[in-house]
Amino acid sequence: MLRDAVHEGEKKWTIGRGLSVSFPKDKRLLWRANLVAICLVQTLLAVKAVWIFRERITPDAISYIRIAQYYLRGQTDLMISGVWSPLLSWLIVPWLLVFNDPLLAAHAAMAVSSVLFLFGSFCVLRAVRLPGTAIIIGTWITAFLSVAWSGDTITPDLLMAGLFCFGTSRLFSEKWVTDQKTAFRAGIILGAAYLTKAVALPASVLMVLMLAGTHVAISRCTLHQAFRAIAIFVVGLLIVAGPWISILSYKYGHPVISTIGPIQHAIVGPPDMPRDHPDHLHFYKPEPGRITIAEDPTNLPYNYWSPLENVGYAIHQARIIHRNAHTIVQYLKSFDWFGLGLISALFGYLLARPWRTLLQEEAWRLSVIPVASVALIYLPVYAGTTDAPFDVRYYWVAFPFLTAASFGFTLHIVGALSRPRAVQHALAFALVTLSLIVGNEAFLLQAFSLSESPTSKYRAAQRLANKLRTTGLVGSIAAVGPLPIDDRYVAFLLNVPSFGHVYRADVDPEEILSSGATLIIVPRATALAEQLQEDSRFASADKQLFGCDMANENTFEVFLTKPLTAAETCPETHPGIQ
Repeated sequence: MLRDAVHEGEKKWTIGRGLSVSFPKDKRLLWRANLVAICLVQTLLAVKAVWIFRERITPDAISYIRIAQYYLRGQTDLMISGVWSPLLSWLIVPWLLVFNDPLLAAHAAMAVSSVLFLFGSFCVLRAVRLPGTAIIIGTWITAFLSVAWSGDTITPDLLMAGLFCFGTSRLFSEKWVTDQKTAFRAGIILGAAYLTKAVALPASVLMVLMLAGTHVAISRCTLHQAFRAIAIFVVGLLIVAGPWISILSYKYGHPVISTIGPIQHAIVGPPDMPRDHPDHLHFYKPEPGRITIAEDPTNLPYNYWSPLENVGYAIHQARIIHRNAHTIVQYLKSFDWFGLGLISALFGYLLARPWRTLLQEEAWRLSVIPVASVALIYLPVYAGTTDAPFDVRYYWVAFPFLTAASFGFTLHIVGALSRPRAVQHALAFALVTLSLIVGNEAFLLQAFSLSESPTSKYRAAQRLANKLRTTGLVGSIAAVGPLPIDDRYVAFLLNVPSFGHVYRADVDPEEILSSGATLIIVPRATALAEQLQEDSRFASADKQLFGCDMANENTFEVFLTKPLTAAETCPETHPGIQ
């Protein structure tokens, strides 16, 4: 697929009006060598990342891994979830046959995601007709970043971004409004992106409408041609997305493309009632076979709301949109040092003069449309917070388009201000490259890191799980209050259900007992811990886990929801978990 980037003979790359850069035939071998080198280097770094980051995990990863295991076992009643799209789990399934460690299998799937993201990014850079040098620089930087992003977390965002970019690259040519096959194939690819993450479906439809409108406005096609192209695109989209939509609609009893959207809207609701995830407020027992209620929280009692209910709710919705707009801008600016990508994308589209001519000649100016499409979908719901850098993953899909806009805008400015010269082009390339490298320095260094970086809560969970397994104190788990350990990780390692982690300060022993959990993890030396110590219905597991004569220094304490018998003696003293 990469070989199509170079054609026989000399290739001219349009930069600005009346300005092009020749790509001589004798440089074809150098071009191809660069592409091969990028693929090899990224593959080696991705394999390294799988091993180095094999103990990096997030709560979301547990759901994707468990759903993959249900597919492998053929547990049809558990494999369908309206919250977690299936494609990442499908990608994990074959790796479960290769590795005994399911977490390692998930990281292997992320390595594949990084390769697909690189391919999608390359397709975007090529589709907007950038000079060969810009494509190579952008592809090298993307290769390193994708490795760092893939190792840092287990999430479908990288895989979705790769498919979304690949599909969108087909729409950057006027061919898609005149060639039925191009529109149809783009729909197929973006339908696959929906199977990776549900947000891709509304973002794709919005993007196609905006692109079609732009093509009509710049006289690339008639309104009739645009409507026909949109219809063909939607047919391709539904061929892939339709079966999954039908399955979800059948399961939940009404038409639905995903249940995560309403949930993400519910949790940012007005503060007139609790809006947090219900399993942060009360204990819930997951359905048989699952280990957490988060694998499918669709039926939890979320406090859904609508801005149409009253004026106060409408004002709150407006505030959310305003706040999210600021947050999204901050995330998009963070992809390069100067914020050049966002500025270039906006100015390149809005301030092009003459607008019709430049949008026809310079396809990079269309880069703002897919970025805006994704951003607009996130505006009314939870869109991340600047206090949570991890949420930038929602916008990884924008990186290739912002990179394309950065190169295109900078080269256009150079060509528009004076007669084009090699030194000016070199300075333009250097400026964009510097901005990308400095802005992503931490991730670029992480791509080459050889030091292990396990998730601290996962390491603590591993130690506790090993001790629970050794002492035979294995059972369902629940947690209360701020803790340096995640009950879901412990449950995942022991293959037992977790009944939730309640963060409320007013949890009492009766509520804990009614949860039905066997083990309760609470902060040490708190009022609740003292209550449980004095309650005969509970028993501290300190002595069984850590020894009778040891002064335990862990910041949490594990209680059993049953009294200990005289036969349960103290084991030898063991070191603490932390």
